[in-house]
Amino acid sequence: MICLNCDNEHFEAGEAEIKQEFRGDTLMVKTPVVVCQTCGWQTVGNDQIDELRKRTADTYRKKHGLLTTAQIRAMREALRMNQPEFADFLRVGVASVKRWETWLVQDAGNDELIRVKCVMAKKAEIIKRVTNLLLQHAATATPATDWQQAVKQAKPLLASFGRYLQIAQPGTQHKIKIKLT
Repeated sequence: MICLNCDNEHFEAGEAEIKQEFRGDTLMVKTPVVVCQTCGWQTVGNDQIDELRKRTADTYRKKHGLLTTAQIRAMREALRMNQPEFADFLRVGVASVKRWETWLVQDAGNDELIRVKCVMAKKAEIIKRVTNLLLQHAATATPATDWQQAVKQAKPLLASFGRYLQIAQPGTQHKIKIKLT
């Protein structure tokens, strides 16, 4: 690569905010660049184009309240699914899941589909695990059994659901209470 300002051939890695036009929005996207060591001219290298594309899509997603690439991947992984399984679960093509996890911005309908189905599946998983835990405890219960111990074991499971909700609905507060009567 040759610098367009000074004809220098020596560059180093850097990071810059680049103005991007995407779906009618003007976005400032922080992305890796290469910087001329002589004059400081910055450009996106050929090997950085995909990263710029992903960061532009994620900047747009954040601006419009859509799940980012990392959030979609985290939700899928929390359900312990690979991309084909996740696609079947959502009833979309595998290519859509792959694109959403790289650069294609999902529409609002698919974003809501991902959030709702994933939260419902995770909620069902947690309820099943807590129920099994309490049933195991009940099977060995005696009048002197301390149910607080079962609740103590259930709390991390419920906390994991709270963390999952933070991925699905960032910026919202979720309190999960256990009340013994």
